[in-house]
Amino acid sequence: MAYLEFFPEEYIQLNREITYHPALQALLAKHPEQEFELKLAEVAAYCFIEVDGEFTQEELRKLATLCIARLQQLQGVRPLDQEPRVQVPDEDWSKLAMPSAKKH
Repeated sequence: MAYLEFFPEEYIQLNREITYHPALQALLAKHPEQEFELKLAEVAAYCFIEVDGEFTQEELRKLATLCIARLQQLQGVRPLDQEPRVQVPDEDWSKLAMPSAKKH
């Protein structure tokens, strides 16, 4: 019996946003299609978001939302009549970012 696997809305929105970033598309094309977590890490790195460790599915969706917002910032100024495509919730994202290295 066949079954359908549905993707979270955050992943769908991230996929749409990536279409506006050809350089990122080229980076992602180097990774196997089935390695989603690796691709998400590549997107995070492109967005200057440092990640380390293992994440729950909920944390991955939050990371995708943060990446969408950063990609929109990187895209630059959008026309005045165009609303942002995603709203980032007011949450503490610090647990998704790796602490900066301390200099000795």
